[in-house]
Amino acid sequence: TTAVLFASEIPDPQARVIYLGGEYNSRFGATSGTFVMEALNAINIDKFFIGANGVIANVGVTSYDFDGMLIHMMIERSKEVILLADHTKFGRANALTVLDIKNIDTVITGCELSLDIQEELRRSVQQVVLV
Repeated sequence: TTAVLFASEIPDPQARVIYLGGEYNSRFGATSGTFVMEALNAINIDKFFIGANGVIANVGVTSYDFDGMLIHMMIERSKEVILLADHTKFGRANALTVLDIKNIDTVITGCELSLDIQEELRRSVQQVVLV
């Protein structure tokens, strides 16, 4: 992960989390930069969890300021891509599309998500999980 606080939130004491260093961005609470990308070249990722500022169901994940190159490297190195987004993020478009919907395997979101958007997602991703 590049998220500084993420590792401390995992309740499973057996979980292994690899923290990728780099330049810390306090706005996002994450690191980025060439060091992170170089470290990624040596890592095989089972599951890549990504959050979102905005999601357009038939397009993908949108953001206003994020290192899109890092996301693309994570996707290339990952066996599975999982989007975590609450229902308020859907229908919200930001300036940049950083992850195409076709590259997402699973979407995990709240049961408040509208039925129309749920159906649209089910046409694009392998699994939609409502919690």
